[in-house]
Amino acid sequence: MNKNTNNLINNFGRDADKLVVQKSRPLLHVKQFTLNELKILDVYLSRINSKNPECRTVVFEKGELEKIFGVKRIRTEVLDKSITNMMTTVDIPDESSKKGYTKIALFEKTHFEQDENKIWKIEMTCTEAARKYVFNVDEIGYLLYRLHSILPLKSKYAYIMFLYLEDNRFRKKWTVEINSLRSILDCEDKYYDEYKHFNQKILKVIHKEINEKTMCKYSYKKITKGNNVVGIQFTVESNNRYRIEDDNDVDVEAVTNELWVEALSGLDITLSKEQLDELRSILVTIPDILIPDVSSSPDNIHIGRYHYMDRKVREIMRRDKEKKINNKYNYLVAVMKKDADMY
Repeated sequence: MNKNTNNLINNFGRDADKLVVQKSRPLLHVKQFTLNELKILDVYLSRINSKNPECRTVVFEKGELEKIFGVKRIRTEVLDKSITNMMTTVDIPDESSKKGYTKIALFEKTHFEQDENKIWKIEMTCTEAARKYVFNVDEIGYLLYRLHSILPLKSKYAYIMFLYLEDNRFRKKWTVEINSLRSILDCEDKYYDEYKHFNQKILKVIHKEINEKTMCKYSYKKITKGNNVVGIQFTVESNNRYRIEDDNDVDVEAVTNELWVEALSGLDITLSKEQLDELRSILVTIPDILIPDVSSSPDNIHIGRYHYMDRKVREIMRRDKEKKINNKYNYLVAVMKKDADMY
């Protein structure tokens, strides 16, 4: 086992309900893994420090993994087979070409070791090629979600759908072409060419599972053209469980002088005092784990909030180039509220 503990992350099982996964958008397209392998990848991503590319090795006990997965036992040979498969190549979409893709291995090393108490420990290290998709992913975009949100899911289709819905939650209601949805879900068997089969065996089943086992609540309906089903319209319920601090005594004039406000200039819009006050009321509730620099020193909160807001602004402007965002302020409020409700 690697003795350089400065580059290891250990004992992730202790606060599993608080772990947050930061998954880059290219990794959202990785579907070669089984459901359990995708969950192990999420566990890995929830434990690394995404700002420190040197800290790319995670060590965990098999029993901790069993605890997180909510099972009594994972046979060592089964876990070995899963992790071995995770060391094979995966397809990463090429952003510069709709049909292009890159093949890389996400993990370069896995070490199994049984200690003197007969407890199995597993050490996993991502490859150099995977660094750009695991660390410092602000520029390529990422999705944040709680690890415990996906752990109860028993269907790979439900897992993929959950990520798809969370990634598009800001849209509230949208339509996706039926064949595109089947491709997203990796559900392209000819049997599902008929909508009744696709709906009965896939859409209805995962809708029930996600609504019952996660905090993501949504509905869907078919969109027809003549006698053909051409698309699916999704509606995701808004989440109003935001932890807004009681901050009625805040001086609104003083808010405009706070460092984070400078990052808003990138939106190229004029905001009222009321809008700035609303942004601040959300900003102060963002978990520290999502605020850069805070973990090293609470005194860095002002700088951290600036970098947090700067990232959100950059993400909005990037998305605006892909598809016009009519109201950037409302969009910013939505993504911030989503972060504020992570815990």
